[in-house]
Amino acid sequence: MESQSAQTEFRYIDGRRYHNTENAVYYLPNDENETDRLHFQHFLIRYIWQNNFSAPVEHILSKPGAKVLDIGCGLGSWSFDIATTYPLAKVIGLDISPHQPTQIIPKNFEFIKANTQERLPFDDNTFDFV
Repeated sequence: MESQSAQTEFRYIDGRRYHNTENAVYYLPNDENETDRLHFQHFLIRYIWQNNFSAPVEHILSKPGAKVLDIGCGLGSWSFDIATTYPLAKVIGLDISPHQPTQIIPKNFEFIKANTQERLPFDDNTFDFV
């Protein structure tokens, strides 16, 4: 059974778990089945592209203090990969639902719960790679 805070954090429809945030448009669930699908999707896309990104930013991410923002990070699969590959960078994952794994979070990753349809909770020009 989930805790009281989890019961208000999420809502359930037809046995599937969804975020419970007002005025947010995101129709997919965030339960274990969706977790598996998103992880598979991440690794499939990474395999197809043979990388986590195609932008010419590797030299930036390799420098101490580089800041990366993953908007709509979901489970954090991409963020965790980037944080692990570039340990000198600070990686921030932003999502409406806090459902990232808690046992394997890289030290240079931080999660922030926020609705991306509203103003982001950062000053302009905070990040080197979004």
